[in-house]
Amino acid sequence: MLIFLRAEIIREAVNRLVASKAQRGFTDFLILKRALVRAGGANVPFSMKDPNFTGAIHEVASSFPQSPAETSQAETEAPFFKVFGIAQAVSRKMVTNGSADTLSGPNWQKVVQLQGNRPRRGGLRSGYLDHLEELLMKREGQKPSLTDASIWFYRATDLERKLRKQHTDGQQLLDSMRIAFRRDLGLTQAEVSKLFDDDMQITLAGSLAEMVQSEPADPRTYLPLPSAEHHRSSEDISEMAAAFRADATDESTCLHLPHGISARLIAAMLSKKFTILTGLAGSGKTKLAQAFATWLADRAQAAAGQVGLVPVGADWTNREPLLGYPDALSAGEYRLPASGALQLMMRAEKDPERPYFLILDEMNLSHVERYFADVLSAMESGQLITLHEERTYPGKDWNGVPHEINLPSNLFVIGTVNVDETTYMFSPKVLDRANVIEFTVTRGEISAFLDNPAPVDLSQLAGKGAAYAEAFVTEAGRKDIPLDEFGRTLKDSVKQMVEELFAALAPVGAEFGYRPAYEIFRFIYFHAKVAGDGWKLDDALDAAIMQKLLPKLHGSKTKLGPVLAELKKICTTGKYPLSAAKIERMELRLKQNGFTSYAEA
Repeated sequence: MLIFLRAEIIREAVNRLVASKAQRGFTDFLILKRALVRAGGANVPFSMKDPNFTGAIHEVASSFPQSPAETSQAETEAPFFKVFGIAQAVSRKMVTNGSADTLSGPNWQKVVQLQGNRPRRGGLRSGYLDHLEELLMKREGQKPSLTDASIWFYRATDLERKLRKQHTDGQQLLDSMRIAFRRDLGLTQAEVSKLFDDDMQITLAGSLAEMVQSEPADPRTYLPLPSAEHHRSSEDISEMAAAFRADATDESTCLHLPHGISARLIAAMLSKKFTILTGLAGSGKTKLAQAFATWLADRAQAAAGQVGLVPVGADWTNREPLLGYPDALSAGEYRLPASGALQLMMRAEKDPERPYFLILDEMNLSHVERYFADVLSAMESGQLITLHEERTYPGKDWNGVPHEINLPSNLFVIGTVNVDETTYMFSPKVLDRANVIEFTVTRGEISAFLDNPAPVDLSQLAGKGAAYAEAFVTEAGRKDIPLDEFGRTLKDSVKQMVEELFAALAPVGAEFGYRPAYEIFRFIYFHAKVAGDGWKLDDALDAAIMQKLLPKLHGSKTKLGPVLAELKKICTTGKYPLSAAKIERMELRLKQNGFTSYAEA
């Protein structure tokens, strides 16, 4: 006899799990636990080629567990579902760009131990239990029920075959399911105590006969799946740049954007979470940063601190203005920075699905390498930033500041730069870790502004792009950059161009390493995704040259003249107008002053 849970039983469990205090990362933890059980070892490959890992993803999160032949195209648009903490349908990319990247991210460093590469292998780190609740639970609410979790896990399972016994009543069935769930996911008593409410009383729908049926319940009858339009707007970033530009340039907002800047900015932040906006003073750099952050932030949460605008002071000689410091005169107390930057990082770490923005206004008023060194290092190494000694004092808790903090994977840093006699130049170390976008204003743009001069009203943008927020964070966390999605010819063209640039720069000692090459590929991939109809590879390559290669160039006529000459041969072919115009301006200043740099005073 086949017995499966009825839709109403599953639906009630889903509603309680959605309303629980579990974060969405709870799903990924259960995927890891199930994968470890399937693999029968202490670690498992985080790879789509590993059947234990991908099998666990399907068992824990598939929306439509029945055979593919029984599902429609509309249903398979979002074949996965995150039931813990939020009702969220997830696209097919969850297998290739979901749990593997999540579990490998910096927020999970205290829980997951990574080994090797290609593929990465992951297991549970020693002492992980101490960090589970802070990672997986919201502050308020009820822990998820172990019974509800087992109902979800066995939502399409023949329970008689699975449990290998007959049951006489509904409560007996649920008890058996709880035991099987703990076994199948390898949950220890300590994990259950940390993550589940083991004693929550579940009100049964009725007798055993009223709880089960002879075939799996149709997921469409128990999942709060979004409409096709909602799924498109929340998952697809292909129209993101156009949507932002339309909202930002609406006459009620009065923001003037240079041509192509929306796609460049969004692609830059997706490819690298540190972006520098430089150029003419008063050209709208800070307003653009604020506008995009405000547009993407949750309207209800923006005032609570998803966006932090921090004016950099000329006296910032160390990290204290950003990260604060332990009070040397009062053991166990930590002085939070007045800038609010550390507080923003702490909020971002506890809310990993939404993007947070740290906007450093006029960030070169002080030496960036001094006050920003810890953050720059963490961006590349993924290591934790140590804030104070790991020691407790009676009655003191360091003002709630942890011993160490991750640089949150959902934190995006935007720096604005003005170039004059009061500022400092950036070192190659800083420029290597950022995309640099230059602002210029043309006569036509000034003319358009003067037709209707008015101050920018950012309140008109608040939350308008929030539907894209989670997809923005997810895409920015991608490790893979499959240019093959756009055809082999495009990938070969990018490779050829990057090799040509390397060959041109190498003889004069201005060649680049693996990181800039990788980041050029990333930028082009995301530019193709967000630029929309009419996208051209030459436009993306032009922007990549401007943002990743030219910013590092500075020096005397003797040193830099040959470099610019070689680049000019490549860029003045009509394909790369931004780069060609920039090189011509740099050559002009080199001729006039004997010295030039990317930054234009």
